[in-house]
Amino acid sequence: MKKSNLTRIVFLLLPFLSLGQGVDGTTYPGNGITYYGLNVGVGGNGSTHFGENAGNVSTGQENTFLGGQAGLSNTDGFRNLFVGYNSGYSNISGSQNVFLGSKSGFNNIEGKNNAFVGDLSGFSNTSGRRNVFVGYQAGRYNTEGIYNTFVGGSSGSNNTTAKYNVFVGTFSGGSNTEGEWNVFNGYYSGFSNTTGRQNVFIGARCGVLNTTGTYNVFHGFQSGLNNSTGTHNTFIGTNSGISNITGTKNTFIGSYAGGKVVSGDGNVFLGYKAGSNELESNRLYIDNSATSTPLLYGKFDTDQVGINTNDIPDGYAFAVKGKIITEEVKVKLYSSGWPDFVFDKDYNLPALKDVERHIKDNGHLKYIPSAKEVAENGILLGDMNAKLLQKIEELTLYTIEQDKELKEQATTNQELKDRLLKLEQFLSTQQTTKN
Repeated sequence: MKKSNLTRIVFLLLPFLSLGQGVDGTTYPGNGITYYGLNVGVGGNGSTHFGENAGNVSTGQENTFLGGQAGLSNTDGFRNLFVGYNSGYSNISGSQNVFLGSKSGFNNIEGKNNAFVGDLSGFSNTSGRRNVFVGYQAGRYNTEGIYNTFVGGSSGSNNTTAKYNVFVGTFSGGSNTEGEWNVFNGYYSGFSNTTGRQNVFIGARCGVLNTTGTYNVFHGFQSGLNNSTGTHNTFIGTNSGISNITGTKNTFIGSYAGGKVVSGDGNVFLGYKAGSNELESNRLYIDNSATSTPLLYGKFDTDQVGINTNDIPDGYAFAVKGKIITEEVKVKLYSSGWPDFVFDKDYNLPALKDVERHIKDNGHLKYIPSAKEVAENGILLGDMNAKLLQKIEELTLYTIEQDKELKEQATTNQELKDRLLKLEQFLSTQQTTKN
């Protein structure tokens, strides 16, 4: 019978109900009790029983049972509202429940403060409390689970004892049995979850195959679709992390980000299709395409970063493909290789003839790489500056030595000039005397 028709019948029968007249013609006393139907219960102050066997043995107060066999077994449960055929059928002492729909809360015995709306919603609940199940078969097999909210047809339908879950959407959390503290929002979101806990899946088919994975956050259509046991993942965007099954501690932000990662761990991919072809672990991709050479690439396991390149030689922390322009570069050497040792008293300054011989034999200064070596291997900026400074300091010592020699030579020349002048003066005097 449709609810609209049921409402019309209730209003038509109000005059008889107010007199307490049953269908069998028996009159009962008042006490705020309203009842109508074959074998309908007549106990419980302030109660309303309407339908065959509704509240049949009930003595609980302020209950409203509407529908055939609604609240049939209730004895001292109070302030319940059961509407629909067999709704709250087995309830005995459960109180302050709202069951709306055929067989909703059918097996509830002592559960209280529940709200089940929809055919077979909360069907198996026995002692679970403070649950809200809305939709056909929502929370159908819940028995002792508490503080759950399931909204949507078959949402949380297999939940048994799990608690503190929120499932919103048709079939959301449909297979959950003992997983707790989950939030699944969207059609089929978290459908296969059984014992996975503390997950947040928002979006249709989001995390649909997750079974025991925990501490995951998936947001977007089919994000984390195939994740089953992976943990501590964050996937945001349509189809982000869609292939991940067992990978852990990944962060994929952007549609199709990390699209092919199955078991990789510790990856961070940011941007549309970022890292979608990467199969390794501990990688960083920042780009807006599926390229393997993103704008920013990194390796968390080796602490290396590349710009426009994923080729970072061993022993180097940073690589750039392309030119760099900057106002200033500071190089800090962590080794004691700065060439102040050139000015030590015991430093063996190479003789210039040895320097000349090395240049003739090799075509470059000693300890300075050749043009061929630079073309093949490049240079280390800090190391090269140190080597150049060493040559400058050596050149300074040569210059100082040369300056000393020049000064000594100038003194000698001056002495020779003075002697020559005296000799010229002497000869001039002798010549004058002879004349």
